[in-house]
Amino acid sequence: MYVNRCSKNDVEYLRSLCIRHPDYKMTQLAKEMDREVSDIFMMIRDYDLPYQWKK
Repeated sequence: MYVNRCSKNDVEYLRSLCIRHPDYKMTQLAKEMDREVSDIFMMIRDYDLPYQWKK
């Protein structure tokens, strides 16, 4: 699990981005947070964040 590598503030900020910008792709979220896309994916998956998965 990804818990050790991110702070509660990071998780809450990503949660707020997912809610405010449901149209954002993971690359946009990663750029906004200055993180790698893989970090964003793991945070969304491990914390069950409200990301709108694109098909």
